[in-house]
Formats: sequence, structure tokens, C-alpha cells
Amino acid sequence: MASLFLELFFIAQTLSGLYAEVPPSLEFVSEQEMYERVCEPLEDPKGVKVPCNTGGYYRLGSDLVVVLGEYDYETYPAQSLIVHEIVHYLQDKNNTPHTNCEDYYKKEEMAYNIQDEFLRINGDYGFPKKHILKQVWLDVQRNCRDEMFLELDKEEVKAYIQIHRSL
Repeated sequence: MASLFLELFFIAQTLSGLYAEVPPSLEFVSEQEMYERVCEPLEDPKGVKVPCNTGGYYRLGSDLVVVLGEYDYETYPAQSLIVHEIVHYLQDKNNTPHTNCEDYYKKEEMAYNIQDEFLRINGDYGFPKKHILKQVWLDVQRNCRDEMFLELDKEEVKAYIQIHRSL
């Protein structure tokens, strides 16, 4: 898996035009652990669970990409998830702006575009990108407020804006 991950890192750099000297670390987790890390913090104050189909995430400021361990990473769709998260790592290392909700959306849009390009290059038909980006934008509109970036401390903002929900 290490050689595949390194190859995906180089592919993400090539497709994004972004560079990092070293690749991030990769961690595989169970669905339960992913839910606890990503989705539980999003539950509303009354304890109502938020629908959350998370396949992976990169936490801004870290050197760690986390993905579900249940996927078959010999397939291009699963590899494309890793490419998507590596793009977020590269965005971070290249100081891509992340000061408001529009920046957050633009970063997701770039990552999805590169994920889709990776799939198409490898003979897959990609995925309905417009539908996914529409869902990401609706999620941003529902959950993201520019003033959050002023109210929260730096670590909370980092955690919020880089959690990726695969749709």
C-alpha cells in the first residue's frame, strides 16, 4: 500500500499543480471510528445524529489523511478518495486561502474536480460532479457561516473546514 499511496501523492500533485516536499501519513479507520471522529461532533445539541457518510478526511494543519479501511484500495474509485484527501493536504501546504465559507467551497470543488479527472484518466466514467458539488454547496450554506471563522479559535476552524463528507 505504501508504494500505491506514494504514486497517488505524485498523481495528486501533477493534477492539482500543487507541491509538497513529503507526502502526508495515511491512516485507515473503521466506520465506527470515522463516525466518532467526524460525525458525532456534528450532532445537534439535542443529540440528534447528523447524516454522515464520510469516506475520509484531512484535518487542516496536520500531516494525516484518514480513510475508511473497509474499501478495496485496488479499485480506482477507492483510490480517488485518497487522491481527493491528498489534494486537501496539498492545498494546506501551499497556503490555499481558507478564511470563509466560499474558500471552503472552492477547496472542495478543486478536490472533486481532481478526483473526477483521476477517475476519467483511469477509464472510469467519473461521478455526477454537478450533483455532488451542489450537495457540498448546500451543506456549506446550511452549516457554514463566515463569522465562524472569527469566533472560533484556530484549531476549531481547522477542524471544521477540512472535514470532508463523501457524498
